Amino acid sequence: MTAQQANRIEQWFTWWHGPPDQPTDDRRAATTGVATLDVWYAAACRWAVPVIDQNRFLAPEELRVESGRLVFMEEQFGDWAWATGTQGSDPPVYDRSDEDEPWQPLAPRLSAFLEAYWMFDAALGAPFGASRARGTAQDVDRLRSRMTCVASTRWRWPATFLQFFRRDRTLAVAMSDDGDLFSITVATTSPADQPIIDAVAEPSWSRRQPRRPA
Repeated sequence: MTAQQANRIEQWFTWWHGPPDQPTDDRRAATTGVATLDVWYAAACRWAVPVIDQNRFLAPEELRVESGRLVFMEEQFGDWAWATGTQGSDPPVYDRSDEDEPWQPLAPRLSAFLEAYWMFDAALGAPFGASRARGTAQDVDRLRSRMTCVASTRWRWPATFLQFFRRDRTLAVAMSDDGDLFSITVATTSPADQPIIDAVAEPSWSRRQPRRPA
């Protein structure tokens, strides 16, 4: 992983979470043998909030090798797991649905997978947002016309095909299993960007916002 890629990771985290709020401490840096993971751990420890929250991104001391793969993430409430090569700069990614399934190739580069997964995780975990479980191609076209598509990828979980969109401090993800229906989420960390969500989401979409204290 190049210094330019490392800088890009910190730019994404700062864009979404705000400036780092933890001191830089070389003693907290990981040395996993995989340069991409080391950069992610070094960046993530500069924020108090977890930068990946929907699944369990393993701490450096929790990493383990199984069948020659370095397991770095596990499904929060299930058996799905993700792994990469045990060494190298930017090795490929593998996944499996449970312990009895062999590892399957998923992505050619760990850096691209982590960036896409981070966007997925951020959109689903943001405090402000709107979603539609059975969106249409017209909904995706509206996303494309009002936001910028920054990435697309093919996974096995949680869907076959995912598209990611960005505008200001707003993220959107559209997921499908190669059919005519899409699960769509548009989200932000700031109420100031609510007009962007309103411009994309129809009034019938499900909305979310932080609960007010009782």
